[in-house]
Amino acid sequence: MTLLGASVIGIAGDSAYAQTQEISQSTTTAVQNEKAKLDELEEKVAGTAFEEAFNQLVPVLNTLEKDLTASSSNARFNPVTIYDLDSIGVRLQLITEISNAIAFSVEQLDNKVEQAHRELGVEITKAVIAVADPFASVSKLEQQIISLKQLMEKVLTYPDLDLDAKATHVVKQKLDAAIWATRFERDKKVLGKVPFAVYNDLNKVITKAVGVQLSLKSTVRDVNTAIANLEKALATAISYTTTK
Repeated sequence: MTLLGASVIGIAGDSAYAQTQEISQSTTTAVQNEKAKLDELEEKVAGTAFEEAFNQLVPVLNTLEKDLTASSSNARFNPVTIYDLDSIGVRLQLITEISNAIAFSVEQLDNKVEQAHRELGVEITKAVIAVADPFASVSKLEQQIISLKQLMEKVLTYPDLDLDAKATHVVKQKLDAAIWATRFERDKKVLGKVPFAVYNDLNKVITKAVGVQLSLKSTVRDVNTAIANLEKALATAISYTTTK
């Protein structure tokens, strides 16, 4: 090989190496941004049917980040990674769609029939399995992204819950959140600052709300009423502290 030929190959190799590093750095930034989004979503997902699936996304992101770091530092040496480097971009896209689907279910499907949550839950589980599978092909991951998007559109067309329908887990979660928020405000703003009778009345409303939350027969109407009663009872109790 001539000196000129070797020089050209060397320049081309340096250029490819620099390009690989640039792509890896860009994708690493995207991974970090996605981890930040998951941190914001974590509290909303806690206690839901999607918590387990959600918790499996962070380890996948951590592995992607390690693979990208290995690629960036040893690009010329074909490093051994868990995931095919060509699949990392689409895996990251699928993780984004999974987190979007989970947030969508929690935030926009709260008043939809149980079937909507069940079908989307199954599709999210399939997506999580695919994104964590090191042998999943790029085409399979791309198809999973399409399937998730299509199902999210489909479940929006499902009917809303009737007020007398049995309360779903998602509906009851709103009551659970209201109960804990009321307890927190009670201990912070009411405890020791109002007559015992006032404090006791608030506790009775909380206890009744817990009963609604635990009952297998509670309806959407029952849950809505319990939330409204909590808000009213808390406001009444706090009003005694301002008229002291």
